[in-house]
Amino acid sequence: GQVKQAIALLEQVVETGHQVQVPHHNSQLKYQRSLAIMYKANGQTKEAVELLERVLEHQPNIPGPPHAGRLALRQELASAYQSVGQIEKAAALLEHIAKIRRARPTPEEP
Repeated sequence: GQVKQAIALLEQVVETGHQVQVPHHNSQLKYQRSLAIMYKANGQTKEAVELLERVLEHQPNIPGPPHAGRLALRQELASAYQSVGQIEKAAALLEHIAKIRRARPTPEEP
């Protein structure tokens, strides 16, 4: 259905992006992340894990407090790990996310 069509379109966008821009450009990483989410929704969890790992590896480290998008990406990867039975990796990643979130100031703090 529609998920398979979305996957086909995103695969074309990602492939075209590899040909016309830097492979790890921010917009290219966003398309790859979207494709990974669609893979997971379609039950292609192994492909989702591989793609999310690559996106996380190449996503820029933004100085300062942890970037919300990077944390969300890690959470998606943890969910994908869980889906393929890599529970230890999922747990370690979720513990890392929780540690970062605990260290963040709450909205009431300056």
